[in-house]
Amino acid sequence: MVRKEATAEAATFKQMAERVGGAGGAAQARAMGVRQEATSRFGVLTMPALILWGAQDALVPMEIGRAMAAALPHAQFAVLENCGHLP
Repeated sequence: MVRKEATAEAATFKQMAERVGGAGGAAQARAMGVRQEATSRFGVLTMPALILWGAQDALVPMEIGRAMAAALPHAQFAVLENCGHLP
């Protein structure tokens, strides 16, 4: 989730994961696995959107963010350098 040398960020991520707990994390993963696909409905949204993506996101490929931005009528896509999954 974070760069090897980012020890402070790793500690923050670990604390967050501990607060969520194993059962909560598993519930989140299950929910992601069965959630209803939403991107097909992006076209009806009229507000501006900014999709930010970490250049070093090891969890979700950048193509996903680019596809989200392309599906939103008024979206900009920006990449955060030296950033992983949790900006």
